Amino acid sequence: TATAVPAPPPPEPRPAPKRPPAAPAPQARVVFGATGGRTEEREIEMARRAMYGIVSFRPVAPPRAGEMTPAQRAAAVGRPRTVPERPERATVSEQDYFDRVKRHLGSKELAPEFKTNSARNRKDTPWQEFLKCLQLFGAGLLGKDELLTLLRNLLIQGHAPRTGVNAGGGHVNKHIAAAANELLKELDVIFTGRGPYAQQEKALQEKSKYGTASSQTIDFSNCKHISPSYSTLPKDYPLDSMVFTGQTDGDMSCLSTNTVCLSNGSPDNYNYREHRRNIHEAALMTVEDERFEFDMAVEMNAATVRFMEPVAEEVGALYKQEERDGQPAGRLQYQLRTGTFLTSHLSAISRVYGEHGNEVLQHLSRNPLVAVPIILRRLKQKDSEWREVRRNLIPKWKDITRANYPGSLDVTCYFYKREIEKTFALDVLFEELKKARVFLRKPRHLSPALSSVAPTVLAVNYDESACLVQPHLRLSVPGGEVHKYAYELLSAHIGKIARNNTDRERASRIWAEFMVPFFGMPHRWCLPELRDVPARADRSSCVVRYAAGQSVLTLFGVGEVLQLREGGGGGYVGTRYTVRLPNGHIGILRPSAIVHALPGKVQYARQGGYMDVVGGPAEVTDDQKVLSKEKHLFFGTTKIYVFLRMYCLLVRILLEARKAAEKTPSSALTERVNFKGLIRALESVMKGKINSLEYETKCRAVMKDKTYLLAALPKLVEKCSEFFLKVTKEDLVLPLYDFSQLKHMDPVLIRTQCLSVTGDAHCRIQYHPKECVIFFSYLPGSDELLLTSLPDDIASSSYEIIEGKRTASERSGTDRNQQPLSKRLKLKV
Repeated sequence: TATAVPAPPPPEPRPAPKRPPAAPAPQARVVFGATGGRTEEREIEMARRAMYGIVSFRPVAPPRAGEMTPAQRAAAVGRPRTVPERPERATVSEQDYFDRVKRHLGSKELAPEFKTNSARNRKDTPWQEFLKCLQLFGAGLLGKDELLTLLRNLLIQGHAPRTGVNAGGGHVNKHIAAAANELLKELDVIFTGRGPYAQQEKALQEKSKYGTASSQTIDFSNCKHISPSYSTLPKDYPLDSMVFTGQTDGDMSCLSTNTVCLSNGSPDNYNYREHRRNIHEAALMTVEDERFEFDMAVEMNAATVRFMEPVAEEVGALYKQEERDGQPAGRLQYQLRTGTFLTSHLSAISRVYGEHGNEVLQHLSRNPLVAVPIILRRLKQKDSEWREVRRNLIPKWKDITRANYPGSLDVTCYFYKREIEKTFALDVLFEELKKARVFLRKPRHLSPALSSVAPTVLAVNYDESACLVQPHLRLSVPGGEVHKYAYELLSAHIGKIARNNTDRERASRIWAEFMVPFFGMPHRWCLPELRDVPARADRSSCVVRYAAGQSVLTLFGVGEVLQLREGGGGGYVGTRYTVRLPNGHIGILRPSAIVHALPGKVQYARQGGYMDVVGGPAEVTDDQKVLSKEKHLFFGTTKIYVFLRMYCLLVRILLEARKAAEKTPSSALTERVNFKGLIRALESVMKGKINSLEYETKCRAVMKDKTYLLAALPKLVEKCSEFFLKVTKEDLVLPLYDFSQLKHMDPVLIRTQCLSVTGDAHCRIQYHPKECVIFFSYLPGSDELLLTSLPDDIASSSYEIIEGKRTASERSGTDRNQQPLSKRLKLKV
């Protein structure tokens, strides 16, 4: 029978594995002044998550003795290179020295007798001992001699035993001792390369002859020039500065240490402002520089804001975490990592704070936790302000660019204007007059600018009535209203540069008594100035005393002087004239009310401040050469000639400007760029109200093809006014012009009379009002005035005058009032 098999007993339950006891939970630490606790792991996690700075929770160290404040450090050091400042790096020679010291101390001869693997023994190596000694020396706890004593024992013996079977170190191995002594000597050299001693040596080197001298400032005149670009150094030049670390004797034999390259100029020495030739181009460059600097400032400020925003967010998160954890203020220490902000960012921050920028950067380096939010808020404020200012400046920059772009393309205006302004000199104008016969023989090659203002040189005038048969200059002088503008410009500038009232009064009398009758100007142009003459002019010697019976032009018309009253009386002070006016009435006038004298039957000329009667020629024969009465002729000095040359040029340029303004379409003209606007602009630039750039821009709107003529007007007005004042101080133009008013029109007699006034009347000045031309000729007192026309074949050729020989008695006996002795002509056909 089958028997039942009993079931196996169930397996016994396996005991559960024993778990290690749970580590106690970290206890929150409550520091002094905190309202809540925080674990050390939490603080380590906060420091680990910081990306832009180094977080620590150690107590704040008290300031060191003698430590400078941020303001003092900013004044002493200036702008920091980086925030925080990078530690001073070792030089190549220093780094090489420390590497050799590390290899020396790690040699087996200096190792300890028994080596263990404990952490303490791994840290207490000879190299670590060497670093500890240097740290104590840097902290000021050890002196130099004490440091060298400790290091001598360490480098020679290390941790090796001195005695015993396993004795080692320098006491046993001589090569170890020699290497140690060599390292100690090099350490002494390294010490002298840093610190106050090194700064003193550097200062002495910079004060030496070649301390800070570059190759461009060294004198190579006594040196050997190997090639046009290379030269040897002077013999006294210190060649020690040419030796570098790691050079061997073989390297020194191959290198040329006493040869340098000579530079003949580089882009670094180029200065655009010194080489510019166009003020419009300079204005465009100035606008471009302003836009570039403004854009750079705005964009660098924006870049600094972008770099600082994540730093400010990190700082703000740390602040909030400290408040939530109830930590006391000041326990969290935060220092920026090296390289967080670049040099450009530091420059942007310094630019915003101006003169306090360096101090702000020092605060940012010391306490970024407080400084970063404040600086970021200021940068954002400046960013919005500067962008608004740039939006307002863009239209101004566009206007300047639009106004100066056409002028920047006119490269010849500057050169042509300079050429014209050079002709305003006294020696240049007098040379043209004196060498007229030379220019006939060898014609000048004039530039387009000078050809428009230069006079025509002629050998003879074919108009026999002009009596001009000697070399002379011909210049056209337009009449009309342009003389009024020239008079107003010159009068305004003369009133500005005249030193006293006497010069101004003389200038007004020359305008009234010479310029008005000579060029046929309306006397009403001078009336405002004559009426404004103060009462002291009645007693002034600037106004001549007119004679009784003389015809004069007064403010009320043509009159005749009946009586001269001097000495006052009758309710007035000073000089008065009794004048018969055009309406038949008799009036008593001030001297300033008389404009100028008029030619009459009786001939007058001033002598000693009074008008005296002068005699004319007894009679005019048929063969005698005389001028027509509508012409004006007198002989003046060099200053009078130069002034009239400049005045005629001024009138010509003003007439060309007026014609150009009339030809310009009316739609293109505005009130500021038409002819009257040009005159106002010229007055403004003479007074300094506008600059030459604005004036030249308006000139280009009036006369585009010949802007250089109008651009030279300010200099022309200035020079013309200066010579006009010289003419007034010379005080000869009015006495000389009186003989032109006599109207006997005998050139020889007029010259004799002018030479009786002054022996310097060498310039013949002849004006023809009908033809609107003026002639200038140079005739020294020793030359004869020729009046007879030469044959055509001779007149068209050049000739020169050779002085005849005279005896000493003839030269001494010659009277100034007599016609000079004749000269013989040497003709060149």
